[in-house]
Amino acid sequence: MSSIRPIATAFLLLLWFEGIVCCGGGSMQQPLRQLQSITISPASTSVPSGSQAHFTATGNFNQPPNPVTPLDVIWKVTALNPSAPGCPLKGVCINDGQTLCNGYTGVATIQATAPADPNIPLNSINGDPSIPIIIGTAQLNCT
Repeated sequence: MSSIRPIATAFLLLLWFEGIVCCGGGSMQQPLRQLQSITISPASTSVPSGSQAHFTATGNFNQPPNPVTPLDVIWKVTALNPSAPGCPLKGVCINDGQTLCNGYTGVATIQATAPADPNIPLNSINGDPSIPIIIGTAQLNCT
């Protein structure tokens, strides 16, 4: 009986080793949840100069929960009006999706940016090119 024990132990070890090599240790890892895209709504809107418009970012992920609205993002706006006083973003200001056409007439691009990995804090993506980011865009026409 004592000669069977080493053989049985060797057989069990062989099965265990085969399970690790062949099948990844018997555990199937789920792919990481990743942000695939950002949709901003409305995609385009027009408001008179001096007026406000509100934008909302929605995150579309490869796994549930999906979609996520509102998505926590960094908002940015680009506009070409360097003469607008008191507005650091050249005539169109943005704060948490709320925009203001501050003496600006023209089209501005609204951007919502977030890391592809939802476990990375938003403040970590500023200036770190090694962190994959996702950007969504919309248009604001200040009339």
